[in-house]
Amino acid sequence: MTAGEDVLFDALDNLSGRFVLVYGAADRVRVLNDACGVRTIFYSTGRHPVVASHHGLQEQLAPARQD
Repeated sequence: MTAGEDVLFDALDNLSGRFVLVYGAADRVRVLNDACGVRTIFYSTGRHPVVASHHGLQEQLAPARQD
């Protein structure tokens, strides 16, 4: 964890409600949901990563492989 992430997490301590936070730098992207996990996050980590608020959206953009 970087010093900047420490500051970010300290600020998040004061938030409540349903939310998703996307942040990052040139070499990585992070996706966080609220502390209670009330706001769901659906994602895939394939060749073209996808983050969505609903499974149907994620499935449209990155269908599951049928092995």
